[in-house]
Amino acid sequence: MPEALFARSGRDYRQIMTVVTHADAEAPLAGPLARASASPTELRDAMRSMSVQHEVEPLTGLLDGLATGARLGDVHLAFVRYGAPARVVAAPTGSLVCWTVPLGPMGVSIGGQPPSVRTEGFLLAPDDFTTMLPSPERGAVVITASTDSLTRHLRALSGGVEVPRVTVGSGPARPEARGLIDSAWRHAARTLRAAPAAWDRQADLLEEVLLTSLLLELPTDAAHHLEGQARRSPAAVHADRAVQWLQEQLTEPVTMARWAAGVGLSVRHLQKVFHEVHGCSPGDYVVQARLDLAHHLLLTSSTDRTVTSIATEVGFTHMGRFAALYRRRYGVAPSDARLRRMG
Repeated sequence: MPEALFARSGRDYRQIMTVVTHADAEAPLAGPLARASASPTELRDAMRSMSVQHEVEPLTGLLDGLATGARLGDVHLAFVRYGAPARVVAAPTGSLVCWTVPLGPMGVSIGGQPPSVRTEGFLLAPDDFTTMLPSPERGAVVITASTDSLTRHLRALSGGVEVPRVTVGSGPARPEARGLIDSAWRHAARTLRAAPAAWDRQADLLEEVLLTSLLLELPTDAAHHLEGQARRSPAAVHADRAVQWLQEQLTEPVTMARWAAGVGLSVRHLQKVFHEVHGCSPGDYVVQARLDLAHHLLLTSSTDRTVTSIATEVGFTHMGRFAALYRRRYGVAPSDARLRRMG
């Protein structure tokens, strides 16, 4: 029993789980996903939809619980309190990252280790069970994301370049970034409370704020990567992001206005970035990228595909101009490149 564990550690469970006044117990987070209940099963199921697999066991008295939160893209932000002493046992989180913020003293035991009292945020164990005794009235805030979503966000912050898959360690938060996650979830909570009708429109921005705070504060290798990115010139970061956007849109009509908007730059800034980093205009870069794609398709696609169909696919509508540009870049006509491949 958790009470026995705390007794062995020299702490009294009843002293740790101090009941606070109603004024102190006001929910810090109001979200569209909400459930008030005395049933541990209903509270468990509500929180499972916003966090990770776990079980809830009432210890003394009847629960008077509240679970509330919201999904912000790939991030779940949730708050739970049980209104009476309860034991929560979370299963190993695996590829999910679950940062738990006690809003009052919380007893925590990972695996079979002796319990300790936590008052600051901590990670649920990815490969072991985490037992928690939350403050009955204050409860806790839980922020949950996947390592895949963290990796995608790191890539976006890095200008679209390839980045290593984010791995989260089991140690404490990075002391130099302490408090970032707390500030991020409190900002999200204030936004929801101030403008609940605008929650959906704010979701993407709040997701970015939360993911960035997780990347910087948690014990990951991402912070060092971002610090390395910060030493790169802003133009290089913008150019990488613009090239990544172009690669995903290369076979579609690309206008300067659409391209600039897609990477959050003005047309003039986009032109400046390409001249500085690549020594050419964005338009020239598009032509060269499409020629490279056409060259690849001419050498690798099935032999029943025509030169015209390949040129059209990559965005060239004037075959004479395509042939001239191709010859200038590769020294042969497109048809000759195809014949050489067939031969």
